[in-house]
Amino acid sequence: MTYSRLAACAGALGVFLSAAVGVSAVTEEQPEAISKSIRKQMDQQFAEWAVVGAPACAGASNPAVADIDFDQSPDVAMVVRTDGGESHVVIAMPRVLGGAIVHNLGPLSAIPGATHLVVLPQGRVVSEAGAMLVDYLSGPTFAAASCEGPLVAFVWTGYGFRRVTVA
Repeated sequence: MTYSRLAACAGALGVFLSAAVGVSAVTEEQPEAISKSIRKQMDQQFAEWAVVGAPACAGASNPAVADIDFDQSPDVAMVVRTDGGESHVVIAMPRVLGGAIVHNLGPLSAIPGATHLVVLPQGRVVSEAGAMLVDYLSGPTFAAASCEGPLVAFVWTGYGFRRVTVA
């Protein structure tokens, strides 16, 4: 009984301190969602990289995992800090042959207010700038988000990603 109270207090203190400091920590150990083939491709693409810790807001996690290309294997979206010190949005898609494919979607700072990545469900409303019609996501989709909500969805087109503003 005493142990569970101590663990709960320590967890609450950790959340409070991370929210008070307001910075994302870089984690040294890689989450288990990042497979060996993804790590190998990441090492080839970036000299040094580390997954950035998720901010202290409800539902935030890094990495985000979903099957966005419907190949029955989990795809991974993450914010990584590169050797230059800049945070990048990276989506890794494992393949049966040839290892993983890593898509560097650019710096996180290019999306004002974005702090982490989330998975948007199928059917979510998105809007193109100047479009007359409402559009909906055809499957699970990764998106850059702030603690207030998703900002920009990265829609898988079959060969790359297209940025779409989230309504």
